Amino acid sequence: MKRIVLAGLLTLAASCAFAYNPAFGGESLFKLNQPQMLTEGSASGGPLFSVSSSSIVYNPALPAGEQRTIVNLTGSAIVDSFSADGNQEVGWGIQSGVVVPTRYVVFSGNVSGMFQNNPAMQLGNSIVVHLGVSKEMTERLSVGANIYTGFYFGHGNDLSVGADLGAVYRIEKLGFLRDVRIAAALLNMGMPMHSGYQVNGIDGSTSNVSFPGIFTPRASFAATLFTVGNHDNRLVGGFSADFSFPSFQNIIFETSFGLSFRDFVFLNVGWDANIRELSSGARVNLPSVGLGFKIVISSGAGSSDWKKSELIPTVGWQNINKDFHDISAGVTVFLGQEDDIPPQIILWDDEADF
Repeated sequence: MKRIVLAGLLTLAASCAFAYNPAFGGESLFKLNQPQMLTEGSASGGPLFSVSSSSIVYNPALPAGEQRTIVNLTGSAIVDSFSADGNQEVGWGIQSGVVVPTRYVVFSGNVSGMFQNNPAMQLGNSIVVHLGVSKEMTERLSVGANIYTGFYFGHGNDLSVGADLGAVYRIEKLGFLRDVRIAAALLNMGMPMHSGYQVNGIDGSTSNVSFPGIFTPRASFAATLFTVGNHDNRLVGGFSADFSFPSFQNIIFETSFGLSFRDFVFLNVGWDANIRELSSGARVNLPSVGLGFKIVISSGAGSSDWKKSELIPTVGWQNINKDFHDISAGVTVFLGQEDDIPPQIILWDDEADF
């Protein structure tokens, strides 16, 4: 049975071997409408490990350690500042989702919409839904899996369906590095959007257009570089680096550096390079920049764990291929407080006669 499955996967991958023509920006479809993904998206959780529902599109294992329900909503505008007729063309995207921890596993759901029809970055119209489950197998190892389906319309109609797998391994200390995370994922295993969807690919034609790339391995490394100051005035810096290989025919490198001050202000600078897009004449992207703030909300009701929640508004920007500005904003809400008090074990009600 294993041989039959492997043969089927290899046959499907081979069928795509000479038909790799994604739309420009197609491999970034799930990060363009979310400021955190735009500036710190990583299969290992980013420079300082932050998680939202959209994290599962890079690695479904990332939410495994979450103790609180997470809700987030983001949107973006993609502006063409150098359109041929002198008018600025604007595309847009939206994303929303939830992470729900339970006693045994963590459930995640994410809905992502993109509506971008500029001829030079013709992603078309799409709505993609991811549903994920993740679990901490040990204190160090987390695993996860997604199922997903996508609906593409406006340039014909098409459908994608498939699954993702991922894992994260954490090491407390490695040399001078702290909170080291090593991650791997295999994404987009299934039926991709087909060439019947008539949008422009990176070769300038509508032939064999399909994105994101079917069977995309992703490897990632992230760690905390330094911590300066005490808890009340602490400055923390970290980095992440990812390599992905869409359809085994492309190499995409993504890296990010992040700073956190007093666990209140968050600054991230990221950069990415898509080798196939660059070889097709695209200009090198400028670094992305993201800024976020943590706001503590007190409800004054309920149990002590639910009296306070955290709201993190975030904005992000990146200039892509010189002509396009991706401006993104959103908010992530962590409901309740993390349980950081270890359990107490009391024997004989603390009473003993000696």
